[in-house]
Amino acid sequence: MARVAVRLLTLAVAWVGLARGAAAQRVTGAVEGWVTDSAGAGIASATIVALTRGGRTLSTATSDSRGHFRLGALPVGSCTILLRRVGYRPLRVERVPVRLGSTFGLGTIRLALGAVALPALLVVSDALLLDPTTTAAGGNLPSDLFEALPIERNSHSLPVLLPQANQSHYGDEVNVAGSTGPENVYYVDGVNLTDPYRASTGGDLPYNFIKEVEVRTGGYEAEYGRALGGVVNVLTRSGDNDFRPELFGYFSGSALGGTWRRGLADADVRSSAEYDGGLAFSGPVVRDRLWFFTAYNRAVATRDIMVPGLATQRDRRTSHLFAAKLDWVPGVRTGVTLTVLGDPSRQRRIAPAFTAYGSPTGLDNIEPFLGEVRQGGVAVSIRANHRPGPRVQIESAVSRIAREETSRGYTELARAQPLVQDLETGHWSGGFGDNSDHYSVRLAAKATATWSPTAHVVKAGIEYEDNRVDASVHFTDPGILIRLNDSTYQAVYLITIGTVHNQVVSGFIQDSWLVTPHLRINAGARWDGQYLVGADGRRAQRIEDGVQPRVGLILRPGRTGAKIFGWFGRYYEQLPLFASATWWHAPLRNGVYFFDGDPRSGRAPRDSLDSGSHGILPEVPGLRGQHLDEIGLGFEQVLDGRLRLGLRGVHRRLREAIDDGLAPGTLERIIGNPGRSGLAFLERPRRGYYALELTVRWRSARSLDVAASYVLSRNRGNYSGLWDHDVDYALPNGKTDPDLAEQTPNSYGLLPNDRTHVFKLFGTGRLPFGLTVGAFFTWQTGTPLSELGATPLPAHFVNLRPRGTVGRTPPLRDLSLRLTYAIPAGRGLEPRVSLDLLHVGSARRPVTLDQLHYAALDTGGRQTAPNPNYLEPTRYQPPMLVRLGATVRF
Repeated sequence: MARVAVRLLTLAVAWVGLARGAAAQRVTGAVEGWVTDSAGAGIASATIVALTRGGRTLSTATSDSRGHFRLGALPVGSCTILLRRVGYRPLRVERVPVRLGSTFGLGTIRLALGAVALPALLVVSDALLLDPTTTAAGGNLPSDLFEALPIERNSHSLPVLLPQANQSHYGDEVNVAGSTGPENVYYVDGVNLTDPYRASTGGDLPYNFIKEVEVRTGGYEAEYGRALGGVVNVLTRSGDNDFRPELFGYFSGSALGGTWRRGLADADVRSSAEYDGGLAFSGPVVRDRLWFFTAYNRAVATRDIMVPGLATQRDRRTSHLFAAKLDWVPGVRTGVTLTVLGDPSRQRRIAPAFTAYGSPTGLDNIEPFLGEVRQGGVAVSIRANHRPGPRVQIESAVSRIAREETSRGYTELARAQPLVQDLETGHWSGGFGDNSDHYSVRLAAKATATWSPTAHVVKAGIEYEDNRVDASVHFTDPGILIRLNDSTYQAVYLITIGTVHNQVVSGFIQDSWLVTPHLRINAGARWDGQYLVGADGRRAQRIEDGVQPRVGLILRPGRTGAKIFGWFGRYYEQLPLFASATWWHAPLRNGVYFFDGDPRSGRAPRDSLDSGSHGILPEVPGLRGQHLDEIGLGFEQVLDGRLRLGLRGVHRRLREAIDDGLAPGTLERIIGNPGRSGLAFLERPRRGYYALELTVRWRSARSLDVAASYVLSRNRGNYSGLWDHDVDYALPNGKTDPDLAEQTPNSYGLLPNDRTHVFKLFGTGRLPFGLTVGAFFTWQTGTPLSELGATPLPAHFVNLRPRGTVGRTPPLRDLSLRLTYAIPAGRGLEPRVSLDLLHVGSARRPVTLDQLHYAALDTGGRQTAPNPNYLEPTRYQPPMLVRLGATVRF
């Protein structure tokens, strides 16, 4: 089947005359509505035309016998809708919003009788309406909204504005509906920029580059896949027929903010500064045919850090962010877009690389804190769309992304020496402890076709991705040396080198059927097949059970104003290559030696645990993909076009996980589904997420826009996800929750990202004298705490009491404000200055606590080496910060 799919994709790519490629999400929107006469009867054969601001035709449609129409594949932004029918007065609706990946419900439009030619009646669309076609949760964030809000300077911060998308304080990205950060998938301009290695975010672009962000947190259709959390879809800006230069710059620093409160894992920052500046330029190459957009942003962040027992050191990160786009319309029915994106960064890092046993109280030398980190990469994509007829839309996309993740000591000594952690005194010495290189490449292609006969929107597509990681991990032998006391040492080593692949073949088909004006049924299915290739170039593992049904039901009591909906969906994870490259499908040496004294004196080990010295592990027959099921019910109501209310209930249940375990006695590494076959000594993974979501959106007639949400939720289980909360590190599918049988007791309970109550409020208001005020407020309960103890292996911990029963971190509140003033200038200049007041009145409460109670076992297997920092704060909320910004548009 994989070969057939690849051949079909080759034909699809040849259709647009391209050679290489990547999968794409939707980069357009749609508008639908009803045309009726004054009595409410549907008008058939009315002509509906979507126009640009300049009058260029974007799309046309004809109403069916019931008066229903749909205009698809519209560029994101706003358009004008012109409705005409012989015998009726034409009607023109301006400023109709087109949202990324969504359908804007224009509602019922009544045409008045007109026996003689009359000018079109003008209507301006500014009401809040519903998307009548989907059950998806989440929302759209256009640039005119988020540019007025006090958010961080990158697209990754935007999803936290929405319900069920919460900031994590453990180090991973936003947590969506009970998932962890690596369970999300990220698209920019239709290109999957999720890191193939750890599934972390990609495409770290400033919001000056961005036109709109679409976030789907659940309930989405079959065309969306590869995620157990949320789907984040970012669209960058495009050019038009006007030349538009723009300059921008921002600055914040410790001199403009409060004093940091330092936790055990926080650096002792004496001063800090963040500044970035850049430019953007767009316009026509050939008017009405070819447009360009290009932008560059250099961002620098510095921190002067007092290293325990040593002098102050400067941590510096420099990022070069860029985007370029060409949009070409060779004909009325065809469009082609070329996009180039990049976010390479380099950091001189003053921080430890390995913190499973906490942070040091002092250093004997600087090298354990002296690292060099390189991240980011470049993506290139080409998309083409063609409308061979009024009811058919064909889209193709190909792209290539390349990313690196390199971590090593900054000096020769930091690279060559092992890291020595003294758990008795808290002092560290030796080297940096991490020497790893990972280079990732994704080649992918996608072709979709949309057919819109009367009352149906049928969409089908095929996709192919070749994800590759070139990995080199070399912790010196020994790599990390742990001193418990004068007579007890442990030495950890890990060495692996190789190139692995995950070749993913996907297909989907879905139909949105408008059964009656009051009932719509969405039904579809998706299949993802994954084929892992080992360092020897042979297929190492296949996962072919990825059938994902999706069903949605939408009931509208009237043609406008309200909808009642329910859905069921199954979602599969696309395996990142971390575990394959590190533990499974490349030659590996990994284990721990035990010594009765300091091994640096030449002492031989008294014992050892070899947890992974092997070649490529054998294929597991019938391995099931990691997936979950979601079911939900919801209701939305719009009142007077200004107030929208929503109620939604969601339940997510993890059905299967993929991980490895260490066999009792032998510590042989085994891949599989925990609780099944070779991993029967581990419990079946469980994670149940329940949530009740209430939302309110209000838009006044005078430029006030406010949104509020409240989520009551519970997240319980024995499997937290792809982020390892015990060591604050992304170890997807390789060490997340139990690896050892000893870790099974007490493992079920409240998960680390459980938050019972979360309330959010954000809004913007534009005052008549050029001042815009934006605010974002959150209040949320704290997260559960556990008591962790040691196992025979380092960085593998056991729950000494039932998980999540030791208490919670304190509840948190946060308020940020933005003031933006448009300076009157004239002569085509649009200068603006902004003042951000972030974390106003911050209580600087703890956000994470040290949950490790004991760090080792004695010879009798009893817990020993008590941690003096148990339940002490490791991180605090940031203090109030001030950021200044300026933008000049020409």
